[in-house]
Amino acid sequence: MYEIHSALEQFQDHLLLEKALAPATLSAYNIDLQQYTAFLAELNILYLESIALSQLDSFVKILQDNGLSALSVNRKISAVRGFHKFCLNEGLSQNDPTEFLQIRQPIRRLPEVIPAEAMPALLELPSEYESAGIRDRAILEIIYGCGLRISEMVNLTLGQLHLIDRMIRVVGKGSKTRFVPIGSIALKTLQKYLESARPQFFRNPGEDKGVVFLNNRGRPLSRGGAFVIIKSYLKRAFPDRDYSPHTLRHSFATHLLEGGAGIRTVQEMLGHVSISTTQIYTHLDRSHLVEVIKTFHPRG
Repeated sequence: MYEIHSALEQFQDHLLLEKALAPATLSAYNIDLQQYTAFLAELNILYLESIALSQLDSFVKILQDNGLSALSVNRKISAVRGFHKFCLNEGLSQNDPTEFLQIRQPIRRLPEVIPAEAMPALLELPSEYESAGIRDRAILEIIYGCGLRISEMVNLTLGQLHLIDRMIRVVGKGSKTRFVPIGSIALKTLQKYLESARPQFFRNPGEDKGVVFLNNRGRPLSRGGAFVIIKSYLKRAFPDRDYSPHTLRHSFATHLLEGGAGIRTVQEMLGHVSISTTQIYTHLDRSHLVEVIKTFHPRG
């Protein structure tokens, strides 16, 4: 019989060397599997062949009792399934205890979206006469205008900007690269930031690391710093709502689809691997559907 601990080490090497997962993804796998193996150790289960479906059911129940969402539970079980599939394929175990494991599917909530007509209240909020305001407006316009994640935005380098072609080369999840077009307003605000505001933040050569968006110390703006900046503008523009910075990405996708863009095009711009992830944005509010019927149906 093969020890769980040794099998886990082999699986981690497999993820690192053969799968070449992004650091964040690899870290998430390790955390989930360490939680799983710690659970097994408490039951004094040290060998792969000793794991039964009943233990997996108990593990899932503990996760659910701890208040984890169905989505989080599914993510952890996905890591466990991957581990046991690897063990089976490598001949470390003779069976896969997750084969008959059944867990509920997560309920996918519709993302919250800022109405298109309300966007100017946010985007025009930063000052056009201060360096920080010019930078902040460029941040808002780029995230909303290109549908970027915060991490993608703060990691943008000057070499990824192809402004003559009105394109940005974005490095997304799993280090996957995609090209995203820049709209005319986002392009204008970005150029203004690069020409007039970024030099005001620049301090010492090399400290900026060639990153587009800098903080007040002349260093690359962190993800946390960008989150605080965007959140503060959202709160000022919409004090009665609890929008998150990621709402801008949701709004980008939804407004494109409502405007008639094809779902495959939106999928490519968002960097989604699966079309099913993008399909959540195909929701339209009922008032919009009523207007479509009134406008286009012969009996509307």
